[in-house]
Amino acid sequence: GGLDLNPTSAGEPLLYRGMFPGGLTSNRSIGVGFPGGQSLCFDAINATWSMVWRGPFATGRHHWSGRGMGYREWPQGDAIALLADEPPLAVLAKPTDPWPSRCDTDSWPTGYRFLGYDLEAQGRPVFRYQVGKATVSDRPEPLDGGLRRHLRIEGAERGLTFRAAAGKSLVADKPGTWILENHLAITVTPPPGVALRTRTVKGSSEILLDLPAAAVTTCTVTYRWKDTP
Repeated sequence: GGLDLNPTSAGEPLLYRGMFPGGLTSNRSIGVGFPGGQSLCFDAINATWSMVWRGPFATGRHHWSGRGMGYREWPQGDAIALLADEPPLAVLAKPTDPWPSRCDTDSWPTGYRFLGYDLEAQGRPVFRYQVGKATVSDRPEPLDGGLRRHLRIEGAERGLTFRAAAGKSLVADKPGTWILENHLAITVTPPPGVALRTRTVKGSSEILLDLPAAAVTTCTVTYRWKDTP
């Protein structure tokens, strides 16, 4: 209907800020719907991608009808993947230290701060946040059949680790690629000279990159639907 939101095939992506249903992400989240049917949710409290989906983007029926009460009835896609909802980067004193927990309040987890986002060419957002002494640019790129996450980390300190993926159903596929929930392929491209390591904590598998202390470090994570040709 007229309250459904979908970007046109030749237009800019749509951004919609607010809450998702069922506590799937924090109440300060930003949905991004790209032309071509690839979408994501960026959780501004925990500075992470909390979900990706394909197909229809969103609806504003709950907020734009009646008295505007309740959560949004979205995402609308035909394939939805829930990603790890904790912060993606952390300074670990030891490689075996537990990962920081998700924050559900309106304040950022200790050591984190959301800095907003910029719009690049074609209206594509670049999210910015601080983790300890490091400043991060987090840029989503739409692909045919998926999305790519570009991370640029400036001023990384010793001990900074990036958790590229985590989940109770995360299965190794080919080198550098894992399958989440049997339908989303996650491929991690680390910085030169940085090796991926894996660990299992309380039944959840984690893909970790121990980043070097450097002026600038970059890495990417690619998400593709397993049934994409």
